[in-house]
Amino acid sequence: MSLEDRPGSLAALAWQVFAMAAYAGTHLVTGGRIERIDEGGARFLQGTDPVIIAPNHLGHGDGGIVAMSLPLARRLRLRLIADHHSISLWSGAPDWRTRAWHRLLLTLTIKSYDAIVVRGDLRSSSAVAAMAGALHRGDTILIFPEGDFGTAEELKPLRPGVARLAIQTGATIVPVRIDGTADAMPTVRR
Repeated sequence: MSLEDRPGSLAALAWQVFAMAAYAGTHLVTGGRIERIDEGGARFLQGTDPVIIAPNHLGHGDGGIVAMSLPLARRLRLRLIADHHSISLWSGAPDWRTRAWHRLLLTLTIKSYDAIVVRGDLRSSSAVAAMAGALHRGDTILIFPEGDFGTAEELKPLRPGVARLAIQTGATIVPVRIDGTADAMPTVRR
């Protein structure tokens, strides 16, 4: 039985504590530079209809910022889509301490968001089946259509997987604009 099947469980409580700590930690690390979360699309997040959240991707804190702006029911059933190749690149730091720290953060993130880790092409039948299955079970999918980190000035080309998944499942796409996390929490660009 997975985390989302046990919303009152210790695992769900642990997830909430971690997510709130990550959100508060992001505000602490950013020195309060994150000023406002505009939830204009919140009407699409009410109820239980399948939803794909599609934010731009500027920094490491983006997933946590988006997650904590969701209604609790959606937050408890949030599934992050993670690219195995990007994960392996991110955890390939030359220094063992940095590798260990990255591995810990990656493990916490993947477990906390019950991530669907995609190996290979996001268009593969197994990846689409996993994401479609999650949507049909009532989960909310968080996927960054740019793939890797972009910039605040210009979006990278969007990958077509989000649109294809929405067409296949009937899910609503909720676009999200994130601004400021790259300045607040700089990343190493690949």
